[in-house]
Amino acid sequence: GLFSFDDEHKLRLINPAGERLISKRAGAALGRSAAALGLDDLLRIEGSETVKRAFGGSSGRWDVRRFTVREGGKPNDLLVVTD
Repeated sequence: GLFSFDDEHKLRLINPAGERLISKRAGAALGRSAAALGLDDLLRIEGSETVKRAFGGSSGRWDVRRFTVREGGKPNDLLVVTD
C-alpha cells in the first residue's frame, strides 16, 4: 500500500493496495488525517521498520518504509506498507 501525507498529515495520495489495507476507497480517505485513518503511528517511523498490526481484518507483520519527499517545495511523508 502507498500513502502520501502533506505537512498537516492529511492524506493526499493512496493506491488501490492502500485502499484495501484501510478498507476505504480513495474518495472517502483523501483529505482525512493520518489519525482518523489509524495511520498516525506509522508516520513516526524513521526510515523503515517491521510492525505487528491489523489492516483490513488481516493481522500480521508488515514492513513499513517512510520517506520524506517534496512537492511544490513542501515536505510530504510517503508511506509504503508491504506484507
